[in-house]
Amino acid sequence: MRTSEEVYHRVRWDPRFDPSRFVLGVGQRDAAPKRVALAAFTPGGEIPWHRVLFVEADGELVWDRATGLDRLDTCEAGRARDPRRLRPPFFTARTPHAWDPAGAWRPATGQPSSGPAIGQPDPRPAAGQPGAGPAHGQPGSGAADGVPGFGTGGGMPGVGGGVVRVLTWNTLWDRYDSDRIDTARRRALLLRALEDADADVLALQEVEPALVSMLLGAPWVRAAYTLGTDPHGPDVDDGGLLLLSRLPVREAAAHELGPHKSVAAIVVDTAASPLVVAVTHLTSDHSTDGAGRRRAELTRIAEGLSGLDGDVVLMGDFNDGTDTPESALRLRDAWTEAHGADETPTFDPGVNPLAALSSRSGRAARLDRVLLRGRPLRSIGDGHARFAVLARQVKAWAHARGLDSAPFGGLPGLAWAVMAARTVRESGPDDDPLSLFFSTWAAWDWRDPIALDNTATTREPAPVTVLTPSDPVRNCARQVGDGGLDLLTQELYRAWELTEDGRSAELLSAPPLHRRHAAWAVVTVRARDELGRVRGRMLDLLAALAEEGAADAHAWPRPFESGQTRYAIGLGRTPPRAGRLGEIAGRWARDLAGVSVEYAEGGAVPTLI
Repeated sequence: MRTSEEVYHRVRWDPRFDPSRFVLGVGQRDAAPKRVALAAFTPGGEIPWHRVLFVEADGELVWDRATGLDRLDTCEAGRARDPRRLRPPFFTARTPHAWDPAGAWRPATGQPSSGPAIGQPDPRPAAGQPGAGPAHGQPGSGAADGVPGFGTGGGMPGVGGGVVRVLTWNTLWDRYDSDRIDTARRRALLLRALEDADADVLALQEVEPALVSMLLGAPWVRAAYTLGTDPHGPDVDDGGLLLLSRLPVREAAAHELGPHKSVAAIVVDTAASPLVVAVTHLTSDHSTDGAGRRRAELTRIAEGLSGLDGDVVLMGDFNDGTDTPESALRLRDAWTEAHGADETPTFDPGVNPLAALSSRSGRAARLDRVLLRGRPLRSIGDGHARFAVLARQVKAWAHARGLDSAPFGGLPGLAWAVMAARTVRESGPDDDPLSLFFSTWAAWDWRDPIALDNTATTREPAPVTVLTPSDPVRNCARQVGDGGLDLLTQELYRAWELTEDGRSAELLSAPPLHRRHAAWAVVTVRARDELGRVRGRMLDLLAALAEEGAADAHAWPRPFESGQTRYAIGLGRTPPRAGRLGEIAGRWARDLAGVSVEYAEGGAVPTLI
């Protein structure tokens, strides 16, 4: 067994691992272990190595001091999917964070998105349609652009190349003229506008702790978005930059340009290839030698971008109304490429009273930009809109039926999106995509893999195979067991019947869990710091139950409220006896502090939603 120091340096410097996906469990006196992102840990600092009690990657336990566990070389957790794009020395890794339904923002392991009710019109505009983003010259200058060819809306694999929808917004912090800019009212309106923009990636500047708190508490952010850094760390407070993505985030990193100035970046998965999305906020003319400082900042950013592979989107407030940013960075301006010689300003003191307060010259200018390197913009077709609506509907259905969480044996959002994209690609103009989705997959021969590229293959046998749309191709459904496949097939057939009978409104009803399960295993987590380990081990518990004869066990992926964090696992029609469950659970939870598993009769668990 390696030491914690050896594990740290192996992960930090071995290119086969992605440090941003690792978390260290640090022992505390008279308290549960504290989780610290590996990228934020300082070797030789205040925390000695012997206080590192365990190491997790992607929510899985890979090294544990107490039990002697060392799975670093024998599991896929934490592996770099391909060489890092945001490489040192220019970039320093950050750890993306996503909302854990158990009640906290945690290092991200992939989150499903949600969407509108099935059978109801989608209230959000499709990418490239009117009403999709804030107007230029309105309070809180912003710019929204669909970037076709890079990926898809909704954070999922696209149809025919797809679209990534991005938005940049200087949110105007409260450090100056606070008595004149009505910040409390503005922030509420800002959150509503950001939600309505329906962007895949949000690039925000001048973000303050109060706004961060509002974003972290917003249901639409929790349901769909991953943050490009630890929201409780120093990055946002120091530089005011925050990236939020509903596309899967592969990497996150940052580079300091100077005091309170930086560039933050993430790498997101798209249908075609990974895409680097970055945000910055350059020095304004309110500072001494603002123009000179901007030139130096652009030079540093250009150096960093020159070392990046593939396509890049850089957004933000450049505080420069000329073409200097794009020429210095050798990037293309998305607005000009899409709209031609349109110089509509994003900062206009003549129509925007907030801009008038902070303007020194009174001149209007387009200070906010979306700059590109890579494939040219293309017009947005109807296929993307059909896919975006279908993907959101399908994921809302999967969420309602408890089928949407990979750590609990369900399909991840990426798998549902691949299936939705395949459905739309093979549909005709008169087909109902939702009905076609359920009819296609209810009758699917699950011995065949599902892929967007019909030439893609895998050697890994599994009950369900859904292949990722970009290299390295892998099965993102390998956690689904035989019992999970039976449940999935049953649910797809039910949904097919409902859509065929014109009863789509019933798709989101709660499943009849109390009729399916004669008893329950209730997992109680008293120490919040153990939630990640519990979720990471849930598949092991389901496998042990299947070996005991409860192959139809189903772990509900969201905790139910009862004063503590509690998960319910339905034990199927022939559950193990209480004593036998205790033996299985005892082995499973032996080193999980404050975690218990109890046998419960059918009526002891409330209706789960």
